[in-house]
Amino acid sequence: MSYYWEEVDKKRFGKSLKWFERRIFARVIGNRPIQSCLDVGGGAGHKFAVDCEDYTLVEMEPAAIAIFRDRYPAGHFIEGDFLALNLEKKYDLILMIQLSTYAECIRKMVTKAYSLLAENGLMLFTATNKNSYKGLLYSKGYAYQEGYAYQESYSALKKFLKTLGASSISYYGYGWLPFRRDSNSILIPLLKWIDIVFGRFVSLSPWLLIIVKK
Repeated sequence: MSYYWEEVDKKRFGKSLKWFERRIFARVIGNRPIQSCLDVGGGAGHKFAVDCEDYTLVEMEPAAIAIFRDRYPAGHFIEGDFLALNLEKKYDLILMIQLSTYAECIRKMVTKAYSLLAENGLMLFTATNKNSYKGLLYSKGYAYQEGYAYQESYSALKKFLKTLGASSISYYGYGWLPFRRDSNSILIPLLKWIDIVFGRFVSLSPWLLIIVKK
């Protein structure tokens, strides 16, 4: 069974995004012990190969769940809309990476996820930034990132996240390469350095990787 986003992740642009995300993930997590992880909208399973005793996938796409069940027979998953689920358990780590479905309600997603974090827990999520060149193109009717909406700005998100009362919040910018999400251009591997260089300009970066510690 095929799953669209799983196939997109295999393209060169998808690989470049994961390469950047994993660099930050390794830096943030390091040897930090993770007992429980909630992966919201994680597709066919943990993109970051999180080493934890209790990993739970939340996913709405049946094709993704089918691949996950085949790949991880003992894996735990919940099929449904994260915002509609009644979850009471607390998690050491919550991932919400590249969620196209929830792009228009990121604040609700973040608020709910934060409420499910254990003390000193980490939440890693990505968001698009409308105050970027891709956001500008999107506002002009050009869907640069297929399936993603540029409706929040870096400054607005930063102001909103301060209301959570988190102990720390870190921001990383990326997604600068001028390609569609499903691009397989041979130039992409040669241009990965652009995200490292221009990612320093977080407020202008098309994509944001945000780490929130409770």
